[in-house]
Amino acid sequence: MVRRVCGESWALRYSALFSLCCYTSAAVDSTKETRRLRISNVIVKPEDVRNLAKILVRAGSGESGKGEAKSLSFWAGARDNSEYEGATPEVYAEGGILDRKEVHSIGMSFSNYASQSRVRIRLTHASGDWGTNEVEVTGGDSNWVNGTMRLIEDSIQAMEPQAEWPRKYFLVMVIAAALGIGRLYLWVIGLVLDFMWHPNFTQPPEWLKSFGPMLRFLDWGIALFVGLSPARSLLDKLIELWPVVELRMGREWTQISRRRRERLWLVISVTVLPLLVNLLYGIMNR
Repeated sequence: MVRRVCGESWALRYSALFSLCCYTSAAVDSTKETRRLRISNVIVKPEDVRNLAKILVRAGSGESGKGEAKSLSFWAGARDNSEYEGATPEVYAEGGILDRKEVHSIGMSFSNYASQSRVRIRLTHASGDWGTNEVEVTGGDSNWVNGTMRLIEDSIQAMEPQAEWPRKYFLVMVIAAALGIGRLYLWVIGLVLDFMWHPNFTQPPEWLKSFGPMLRFLDWGIALFVGLSPARSLLDKLIELWPVVELRMGREWTQISRRRRERLWLVISVTVLPLLVNLLYGIMNR
C-alpha cells in the first residue's frame, strides 16, 4: 500500500516536472517582436493603398503559421458615413470606392491566431498629429517582422510628401498675421476717432515727439496683442488645408483639401499679394 502511494507520488512529480518544462518551452517560443511606425506628412492616393494591400497579402503568405488560422481584413470608410469591408483587396479595386468617394479612413490587417502574428495598418485623413495613422507588425519570427516593416516603410516613403512649411513656420506666420490684423484694427479705430473727435492739431505736440521710438514700439506691441487671438484662429484653419495625412481619394471635385488650397492661392495672388506690394512700396518711400 505504501509502495503504491509512493509510486503515485513519483508519477505526480514527474508529471508536474514535465508540465513545467512544456510551459517553459512554450513561454520561450512565445517571445514576440513588435515594431510600430507613425505615418505623417504624406499624401495617400488610391494606388498607394493598393500597394500596401499587396504587401499585406504577401506578408500573410510568407508567414510561417498554420494557414487555417490566418485572417485578412480590408476596410474603408467614406465621408458620407458609408463603410466597406472584405477579406480580399477587392475592396480597393480600381474604379471602386477609392476612385469614386471621398474616403476619410482606411484600415487593413493580417492576423494568425495560432502564432499570434499580426500586421495592422491604419490611415486617417487627419489635420492633427494623432495616433490614428500607424503601422504595427508583431510576430515571433524577427526576419518576417523586420522584412514586412521594411516593405511598408519603402511604400510609404514612395508616397507624395505633404507640404511641411505651414507647420514649420506656424509661429512666424501667426506673428506676421497678428501684426497685420492688429495694425488694420488700430487704423480703423483711428479713422472712427478722427471722424467723431475732429482733433484741432495736425502735428503731435513737441513733448510727445521725444517719446517717438518708445511710442512706435508700444504701437506695434498693442497691434500684436490685439491681433494675436484672431490670427491664431485664422492660422489654425489654414493648417487644416495641409493635413498631416491627406487621403486624396475619389473624383476631383470630392478632394476638398486640394480644392480649398487652390482657392486660397487664387485669393492670395489676386488680393493679398497686391496689398503687400503696395504696403512695401509705401514703407520704402517714407
